[in-house]
Amino acid sequence: MFLTEIKVIEIVDLVGRYTADVIGNCAFGLNCNSLQNPNADFVTFGKRAVHERPYGGLLDFLLFGFPNLSRRLRLKFNVQEVEDFYFRIVRETVDYRLKNKEKRNDLMDSLIEMYKKEQAGNTEDGLTFNEVVAQAFLFFVAGFETSSTTIGFALYEMARNQDVQNKVREEINNVLGKHNNEFTYEGIKEMKYLEQVVMETLRKYPVLAHLTRMTGSDYSPEDPKSFIAKGTIVVIPILGIHNDPEIYPDPEKFNPDRFTDEAIAARPSCTWLPFGEGPRHCIGLRFALMQACVGLAHLIRGYKFRFAPQTEQKINFALESVLMSAKNGIHLHVEKI
Repeated sequence: MFLTEIKVIEIVDLVGRYTADVIGNCAFGLNCNSLQNPNADFVTFGKRAVHERPYGGLLDFLLFGFPNLSRRLRLKFNVQEVEDFYFRIVRETVDYRLKNKEKRNDLMDSLIEMYKKEQAGNTEDGLTFNEVVAQAFLFFVAGFETSSTTIGFALYEMARNQDVQNKVREEINNVLGKHNNEFTYEGIKEMKYLEQVVMETLRKYPVLAHLTRMTGSDYSPEDPKSFIAKGTIVVIPILGIHNDPEIYPDPEKFNPDRFTDEAIAARPSCTWLPFGEGPRHCIGLRFALMQACVGLAHLIRGYKFRFAPQTEQKINFALESVLMSAKNGIHLHVEKI
């Protein structure tokens, strides 16, 4: 990832192009070249997939509140043009790989193997083409803007807290020095403090402010007022839990030391929920953390981030968005080291 000599940049747009390139390569096997071309289709349609939905909030209310009715009414989460784009991309990728017997050992290879099983009559272990498209699309949407907003908020907090930024940079340089100055999987995993920064960012700015789950059995505590019947939709207030001072003292303070191994072990379970918890937690947890850490390691190693006159002292959130994001973007002063 390279930055020019621009003094102040809107950081979320930049890292959004980075995450589009990563997801496009890992999920679809495509070189999107979004960093060099900010108007690349993958970025444009990725933003539309997240933000542009027919009927807006009313559609969200129907899809999540009345899923069975939504299926009967054949309601769609995305506009037709976005759907057509991803169908075309997946169809071309699948056809090309099957024709040329190309293997990339990525997500698409796994989906194609399951598609071949379905085509051979194994409907139990296989996937239809529509299901292949759905899985690839979900992987992209779940990892595109979620990761870019997380990286953006992390840079915002490190610009505010220069001591944290300096400590991260020192750790990055020390680890790279042990790995011939090359970015490796093992090296990134050694950057414990960097991961703590990402985890604290997700504590303070969870991508989703709440989760919804359906109970699989009756919940019968001693107090009958708290009884929850099987099949009930439960809303879990992630943002509220993450800002509970009894769990995280002084919750407004950005403190990566909340996520040392000792600090995590001292807290009750299910108090850090950016990826959910239990059997329904996000399967992309490790991928998302790695993607964020790699992007931040490259940026912090080479550049210093500071507040600029355009930087908001207090983030204004986009209330109309499903995801937790900065309404006016995040503008930071960037200085090459």
